[in-house]
Amino acid sequence: MCFNYVRDKAKANGENKYLTDPASMRKDISLIFENAMKFNLPKHKVHKEASRLGEVCSAVLDTIWSRLEQNAARTLDENKHKEWLRQLRVQRLEQTLQAAG
Repeated sequence: MCFNYVRDKAKANGENKYLTDPASMRKDISLIFENAMKFNLPKHKVHKEASRLGEVCSAVLDTIWSRLEQNAARTLDENKHKEWLRQLRVQRLEQTLQAAG
């Protein structure tokens, strides 16, 4: 597993495969750091840097995921509000037609 694979998977056939399964992106990125630590001795610079960067990357992904979840919730709220407004307009139109009719 390497970052090139993650990039290629994100761009495969013009669609981002991670958009439909964002948890797989986290898994793939985590695997890069896990492999670096697994195949290098704990005292080796690669092992140490992979450990540090893995923690940083995990924190960044946590922040991104929470923002995505907030945006998704906001979008759902906006959609509910738009639907409520649409229903209100329909009711008012029906009331106007009944009053005129």
